[in-house]
Amino acid sequence: MRCKTTFNNEVKNFVAGNQTDIVTIIYPSLESIESLREHGYIVTKKTGIKIRMVKVILPDGEIEVLLTDLFNDKIFTSKKLSGLYFMRWKIETAFGKQKNQLQMEICSGHRVVCIQQDYGAALFVANLQSILEKQCDQEVKEISASRRYEYKINRNISWASLKNRILKLFIQSNNSFDILMELQHLFIKNIEPVRPGRHPPRPPAKRKRGKYQTFTNYRRAV
Repeated sequence: MRCKTTFNNEVKNFVAGNQTDIVTIIYPSLESIESLREHGYIVTKKTGIKIRMVKVILPDGEIEVLLTDLFNDKIFTSKKLSGLYFMRWKIETAFGKQKNQLQMEICSGHRVVCIQQDYGAALFVANLQSILEKQCDQEVKEISASRRYEYKINRNISWASLKNRILKLFIQSNNSFDILMELQHLFIKNIEPVRPGRHPPRPPAKRKRGKYQTFTNYRRAV
């Protein structure tokens, strides 16, 4: 896992020092001790955890600190651990799309069944969009070949294209093929360039009355 560079004194000293890969013992704070006690775990200030800390310098110069219990630095080198952590990025961005673009946390009711229905419906839309996007891959590659950048489907617009057509797919079964082809055409019509080397700052997510108030450069799609 990645931790803040100000997580505790051990991490702060590690960041300030010259070492990039160490095995150390970290101890709980008073806040952690109280929190664990509430959950039935009894620890003291002397209850330590053996942990390996790895320092990674990102392309923009930022220091990334990874904590792991993989202690064999011959097999699990710093480079491998950094690559392994980076593989999680697609999972993180998938959750980001669910929360910020599909806004799955905004539900039509507070009952469990309402939340399950809303989440399931939004997930269905996302999966259908992914299937249709896959169908566009070859044509998008051909478009990219004659342009400066590689291009991809604009997911936000493609989700919006699905909004008023999903019901037609199931109600007008005799016309479903035409609707799918129309959607594929709309997907390809709305593409955006993939600019390498861009690292936009992560927008803050603030809660307002229990729901996320997001700040992105996308309008709500669905």
